[in-house]
Amino acid sequence: MAYVVKPGKGKKKFNIVNQKTGQVVGSSDSLAKAHRSIKYRTSAEANPKNIKSYKRKVDNKMHSYGETDLEKKIVRINKSKKKNKPGDIIDTIVHEKEHILHPKKHEKTVRRDTVKKLKKMTRKQKQKNYSLFKT
Repeated sequence: MAYVVKPGKGKKKFNIVNQKTGQVVGSSDSLAKAHRSIKYRTSAEANPKNIKSYKRKVDNKMHSYGETDLEKKIVRINKSKKKNKPGDIIDTIVHEKEHILHPKKHEKTVRRDTVKKLKKMTRKQKQKNYSLFKT
């Protein structure tokens, strides 16, 4: 899909608009950030990725909460690290999925987007993601 940058209002001075639908799909406070966002969007759309195409492993011996190896296509989650609280583990799963979908995003942005996604997810969606990683 093609996107263009158009002037916005308020703090977000630039809107990212889908040329096909005319819908505003994002906004930014700088032109450089808007163009970077378009680059990420087109990259993600050109290379559709899905966590199901990755090997998913539960590795309770790893030091971190989760890890994604994009080259080997492996996602590992440490369920014991978070004391088996499904709410905390789902945060890690969504975080790692975000790394798969947008591998060029900075860690800080991935964390912020994970929080936003979790707030929007239904209980059924969370359970579906959680069931991807069986012990």
